[in-house]
Amino acid sequence: MIYTDGYMAHDPGYVRFYAYLSLFSSSMLGLVVSPNLVQVYIFWELVGMCSYLLIGFWYDRKAAADACQKAFVTNRVGDFGLLLGILALYWATGSFEFNEIGDRSRNSFNRAHSAADLLPCLRSWSS
Repeated sequence: MIYTDGYMAHDPGYVRFYAYLSLFSSSMLGLVVSPNLVQVYIFWELVGMCSYLLIGFWYDRKAAADACQKAFVTNRVGDFGLLLGILALYWATGSFEFNEIGDRSRNSFNRAHSAADLLPCLRSWSS
């Protein structure tokens, strides 16, 4: 943000740019400190929206407008993949909370690992 102050100092859209950049920074902070996947998805969408706004900041330039559209389409594809991943984690664990997902995943792994340890014993017992 310090670098962009000097870079954008004489631009007529200075205030608008800093509004977009501040929202982007806040969204990134929210993304990093989110305690669950629902908030991660919301802040991920906000980051994508801010990226769209920042890339297309000089919307009167054709190159910026084209790049902005490409970023929008790319983000939509990635966002759909993230949503599928979140839904798969919810289906597998029954929770959106990171602590619960970690605990349930660890328990599932331990149960699967224990069953795998028993397999050689069962084979030797049945022979």
